[in-house]
Amino acid sequence: MGDWTNHNIQANGIHLNVHRTGGNKPPLVLSHGFTDIGLCWRRVTLELESDYDVVMYDARGHGLSSGPESGYGAEVHAADLAGLIGALRLDQPVVMGHSMGANTAAITAAEYPDLVRAVILEDPPWFLPVEKPQTEPDDDTDDVRPPNPWQMRAQQFKGMSREDLMSFCRSTNPTWDEIDIEDWADSKVQFNLAIFDVTQTPVEPTWWQETVRLIQAPLLLLTADPERGALVTEEAARLVLELGSQVRVVEISGAGHSIRREQFEPYMAAVTAFLKDHPV
Repeated sequence: MGDWTNHNIQANGIHLNVHRTGGNKPPLVLSHGFTDIGLCWRRVTLELESDYDVVMYDARGHGLSSGPESGYGAEVHAADLAGLIGALRLDQPVVMGHSMGANTAAITAAEYPDLVRAVILEDPPWFLPVEKPQTEPDDDTDDVRPPNPWQMRAQQFKGMSREDLMSFCRSTNPTWDEIDIEDWADSKVQFNLAIFDVTQTPVEPTWWQETVRLIQAPLLLLTADPERGALVTEEAARLVLELGSQVRVVEISGAGHSIRREQFEPYMAAVTAFLKDHPV
């Protein structure tokens, strides 16, 4: 990782663990997905660090960042990212996120427009249809919730060694690069299971259509194949194009939800083309 720095910063009342490439270059902040860590962007960062000051951070409850007893909603994650941008005194960075982190990046761009120059979203959890619930959930049903597959999988991973996690990842994701496998395994070792005491879902439902309407910065949406596990459908992508003011959608074939890990070269081609078209 060369001359990258690693330190904690205070943002939004918690500490966030940050890795940064540094240098007098345009800033780029990377926001990871649920159960991942900032260094899960390492392969992308190695490609971009010659041209950008890349910041990778662990979200709250992940990696080496604080794991508070409350506050894991999408708006709170966005406030964390806004706080990080302010604490590091970054001048309108591009923000880029995957899954949960993509949702965080989008909400940050929508609610803190002066902080963000452009936004790149890798398969955010934007589902259709989007309908607000008519009634609040009944708290009395908490004791009869069905098993949470995310929690069950995270608990399974917590009982495995790093080496076993890497072997598991290689067997289930045979096309992934070894760098991605190593960082994925590290993220599962570091994941804070206490998150599930606060929330039962990796990403709380958000009314993302309004978020898209509010984003004024240029936006790149990277989508893939729902049959391989991607979340954003063609219909949802068309709606993003209709609602957004400066939207580019790139569909990358042969990939599921982890687009960059499964189709790294076309992914990076789309990202670098967008960054060149929207220089900082």
